[in-house]
Amino acid sequence: MDVQHWTPPKDKFDLVVTNFFLDCFRAEQLQKLVPLLAGSATAEAIWLLADFRVPERGWRRCRANVILALLYAFFKLTTALSANWLTPPDNFLTSAGFRLVDRRQVNFGFAHADLWVRGG
Repeated sequence: MDVQHWTPPKDKFDLVVTNFFLDCFRAEQLQKLVPLLAGSATAEAIWLLADFRVPERGWRRCRANVILALLYAFFKLTTALSANWLTPPDNFLTSAGFRLVDRRQVNFGFAHADLWVRGG
């Protein structure tokens, strides 16, 4: 099912997991999708997120840009992927009432795993 056409139950889930998922959407899609998913989460929910990222500078940034360009080109050709590039979801998660508790970076800063919480 296309998640953009899904009607999730309200305040039902204690955990939301979006590993290498949110990078598939454009900013305007994330602006709608994150609140939709957040609406299905309880007041004390945890959101686990793992995704790609572009480091701020240096060879790591160049490396990430090349790899991401290849990944997006490949998935554009082989799927109906609408995104052309990464849109960091942080602002959308914060607006949905979640706060970042921990972020671990791996692969020279090319990927990260986050722990977001809502409430207390």
